[in-house]
Amino acid sequence: MLTGDINGALTPSELPNEYYIIDALIDQKSDAFRVIWVPEFEGIRQPMWKKNSAGSWGILYHGSPRPTYDSNRMPYKVFYDFTLGIHDSLLDRNETESLSRMLAAIGIKYIIIHKDISHIFKKVSEFINILRSSEVFREVYNGSIIHIFENLNYVNYENPIHIKDGLIAMCGGLSQLKVALDFLGEKFAFGLTDYSMSREIFENSFALALTPDKNMFDLVVLYIPEKYLIIPSRFVDHFDVFGMKWSKAYLSDPHHGAWSSFINRIPNHKWEFSYKLDYGFIFACKKDRIVIPVKIEESGKHVLLLRVLKSPQGGMLIVELDNAASIINTKSVTTEFVWIKVGTYNLSKGLHELKIENYEGCNAINIGMIVPEEVMKEFTRFVYKMLTNKTIIYIIERENILPLTNSSGFAKMQINIIRDGTYRILIKASRKPTVFVDGMNILFKKLGQFLYISEPIILKQGVHYMILGKVFENLVLNPSFEDGLAFWSKPSEGFTAFLDSDSVEGNYSLKVITNVTQPGRWAWIFQEFRIEPNKKYVIEASIKYENAKKTHIPIGLYSESEGWHRVGSLAYNLTGSSDWKTYRKYIETGNDDTKMRIVLNAGWVNDPTKGYAITWFDNIRVYEVDSPQSFKVLAIISDDTESANIITKTASDKPKHSYIIAYEKINPTFRIIRANTSKPFVLYLNEVFDPLWIAEIYKDGKLAKRIKSIPVYGVVNGFWIDVTGNLTIVIRYVPQDLFELGLKISATTFALYIFYLIWDWRRSRGDKWALWLEERLRAVGRRFRGVWR
Repeated sequence: MLTGDINGALTPSELPNEYYIIDALIDQKSDAFRVIWVPEFEGIRQPMWKKNSAGSWGILYHGSPRPTYDSNRMPYKVFYDFTLGIHDSLLDRNETESLSRMLAAIGIKYIIIHKDISHIFKKVSEFINILRSSEVFREVYNGSIIHIFENLNYVNYENPIHIKDGLIAMCGGLSQLKVALDFLGEKFAFGLTDYSMSREIFENSFALALTPDKNMFDLVVLYIPEKYLIIPSRFVDHFDVFGMKWSKAYLSDPHHGAWSSFINRIPNHKWEFSYKLDYGFIFACKKDRIVIPVKIEESGKHVLLLRVLKSPQGGMLIVELDNAASIINTKSVTTEFVWIKVGTYNLSKGLHELKIENYEGCNAINIGMIVPEEVMKEFTRFVYKMLTNKTIIYIIERENILPLTNSSGFAKMQINIIRDGTYRILIKASRKPTVFVDGMNILFKKLGQFLYISEPIILKQGVHYMILGKVFENLVLNPSFEDGLAFWSKPSEGFTAFLDSDSVEGNYSLKVITNVTQPGRWAWIFQEFRIEPNKKYVIEASIKYENAKKTHIPIGLYSESEGWHRVGSLAYNLTGSSDWKTYRKYIETGNDDTKMRIVLNAGWVNDPTKGYAITWFDNIRVYEVDSPQSFKVLAIISDDTESANIITKTASDKPKHSYIIAYEKINPTFRIIRANTSKPFVLYLNEVFDPLWIAEIYKDGKLAKRIKSIPVYGVVNGFWIDVTGNLTIVIRYVPQDLFELGLKISATTFALYIFYLIWDWRRSRGDKWALWLEERLRAVGRRFRGVWR
């Protein structure tokens, strides 16, 4: 039935008055800030006041009185999900210090939260409470459906153009960017090397920050010609969210190609990019094989490499090229994309088949490369030579070390040193740390408040091993069941517990078996211990289960006023079967809480036709977040370049903002900046990155250089300015030039068309000037015909 509004889809909806109040309030501010609205209207997340069935995603972006970012536009979409998304974001994890710095870096001063989406109302209310309790956000507006929080780390600027002292290239995704900002502050600009294949970021950087598992190939790939690259997503047509077969996916989360549905199921992933958005990924959680044709242009030795995801849910990949098979172990306690050298093959010219089988676990592959051995050596030497003049920084957050930590609080980790050199270790901690590198005890001295620096250490390129003493103090006794059930209660009736060699930590885990099918029956194996009031604690456990129903770990606190009361559950309602996974939960104790109880509740039988329910528990850990033994971040910094002292000094100082820039915005696509500088710098513009922005640098009235934009912070446009002196910098958007040229051509064509109509009309009436013009045009035509003959 025709209704005139497409059956209600275009029925007008009245915007609540509070939105207009917010618009007026924000528009009164004078400095050049941006705002961000949380959450976005997308999919089924639609406002309760909307009367039609059409989407309303554009209301917050296009309707904002102040500049904001479009959360549906790449690459900001990934940044938004990492910082402010509904699930597992910095805001969701209550990491407000890091959130504040990340948002301040791209010019966001206010978070505007609205509570008008019914099915996530509870989650949004939690976000509001998190921001209210934070020391780096301040609530400046409290309405019935809208709340505004000011970012106290934001520095007021008169314009959206900023200068940074230098550029640091990063390998390790947005999570590594977060750690770098926490450690080094905002003195420098950061560029991610796995976004847009940007060589300029690496070449113009004075330092390289990376995770311990990264290697030379993370940089070599930037220089490998595309003809040598293998893009597996181009050879897969299938998609399902569970990875029943090899499925292709992309960071932009297109329909039937969503990457987040897979990667967000794997804990503590690094939020890494795919080099180019159309490269994408493939993933699978069941056995399946993909066959990729490979064209070899010249016979000879070739090196095969793959960028694979290593994770706790990984397993095994079998890679076969010309009937030569190799096994890749993708199981790891941390989650990260790592370049793996599969092998060297003697290949003849022509077509070959590369077969990749997902043999075990959930695995993902980004891209690969098969390169002539001599070409690989050439580019590796070139990258290594460039590294000799760069400061190398390995920044490791405590959250990334905890999975490597044993039950006694010691962490053992390996670090892939990318080049030979002299290094120092910096640790932010509340007391002098205990560190061993390759078995050698490292000496430290105090550099600043809660900051310690080591003596110089000579490290060669390759893998080195580090042991960190007392990363935390575990309050749980016998956490890995090496002493049986000592300090733990016996299981309830119907459940049997014994030690098993299938473990995550140490020699044993606790295996609980039952044939109980009655709902609501659990094992109830518990331990109680003392805690302190008004403290924040982390509870962690590794769990594996088969045919179990609602396995979980209830957490209880005891106070004199309330007695025992439940404050949450770790790994709630685990049902079915799953391999080992590690679960984590944060809780805060009240004013008079003095005890905590951890209960290992193995569940009853899920499917009686499949036999017993079995649950394994291991590595149970409870520790205070800010205990005296804890540290916040560790960095290993090369000590043999001029810029190394800048890094160590920055780590102990607060960032300074003392830049004066003359700025003029001609229109949204054309800006003029005047600067006086004695050294190169990074200039960045708070606009979502687009490679079509360019900067023209004029010195003494002459064009000195024209440069392309690079992605700074993985989100905004940046420009590396290596011209010094009195400069005039023109920033413009190239498509606007083409648009204006097209407009001029269209205007000229239209004018000629109107002139022709007038001329033809006057000619038909015998006007002398029209007849004269006709004769002149005929004469010109005759002359040209004579020339061409």
